[in-house]
Amino acid sequence: MVSLWSSARKAPHAAATTEGLKPVPIKIDNTQEEYVSQDRTEWLAERRKGIGGSDIGSILGVNPYKSKRDLALEKLGLMPEQEETAPMKRGTCLEPIIADIFSETTGIEVVEEKQILVHPDHPWMLGNIDRWTTPDKAVLEIKAPGIAVFSKIRREGLPTAWISQLQWYLSITGSEAGFFAVFNSELWKLEHFQVESDRELQALMIDEAGKFWSDLQQGIIPEDNAPSIELPPTTGNTIKIDTAEWSIAVRELYEAQEIRKEAEALEETAKAEIKRIMGDTYCAESDGFRAYLINQNGRKTVDSKRLEKQFPEAYAACAKAGKPFQKFTTYFLKGFES
Repeated sequence: MVSLWSSARKAPHAAATTEGLKPVPIKIDNTQEEYVSQDRTEWLAERRKGIGGSDIGSILGVNPYKSKRDLALEKLGLMPEQEETAPMKRGTCLEPIIADIFSETTGIEVVEEKQILVHPDHPWMLGNIDRWTTPDKAVLEIKAPGIAVFSKIRREGLPTAWISQLQWYLSITGSEAGFFAVFNSELWKLEHFQVESDRELQALMIDEAGKFWSDLQQGIIPEDNAPSIELPPTTGNTIKIDTAEWSIAVRELYEAQEIRKEAEALEETAKAEIKRIMGDTYCAESDGFRAYLINQNGRKTVDSKRLEKQFPEAYAACAKAGKPFQKFTTYFLKGFES
């Protein structure tokens, strides 16, 4: 299988260039001029008429938030579309700001595309792109993740689902390359990437999506390709609580955990930056802050399992039982966000 990672690279901080890009002619669904002003419900209905860039990751099995089966149920109208979440609203509000910051950072001018793009040979292939670069017409995809995802991208690169989305748009437009503008509002930082067109990967994507779309027209629903959560066995009765009080409490727990993850990611990012600045320095201080970089030997611990197996009497003599307590564990099951 072709690697989705092979075509993405970090764009240099110097002004990027789109020189040499030669997009082929594409069809534009001109009936969508009225659609632009429709509400979200009508927009979602339009998306069911084909496969868009945000759908291809589910078909390929690389979207951690939506399975291939769930996508099919949505397209057939058998499952409610996902409501607009807070991160989605954040992305929509920040999109024009991020586009301006990208232009200021790279020197590349961009224009908004308000129509849905359609592949010239496959009318079920839809592209709802964020921006064009001008005058070369390369595709710009804009993302506004939280601190946790943003920090991970800075360390590890672009998510596979994002790359597949842009490759989908490059296939529709015929462009030789596209760009990502990834912006975090908490840090007010932009990372930009250039993705080269991968025709071999695009052919694979079109083949897989074509099979999915053909099955969909026949009402064939695929098996679920989403990873399942392995839950511990229950020893008592499981009851279902459908109250507003429960829903609010669960949502507050989810949001609290997401805030903690983002705070931890921000802390790790800040520590890494301080270490980078310090270099090999043992101790550094300024602005009422001091940091030490100390090389330490590994901590010695006792292998309790080995001790219990080889010296059971010694283990029993030294073992200490704690006070009984009630363990509270939580799991957010598949489909929670939607």
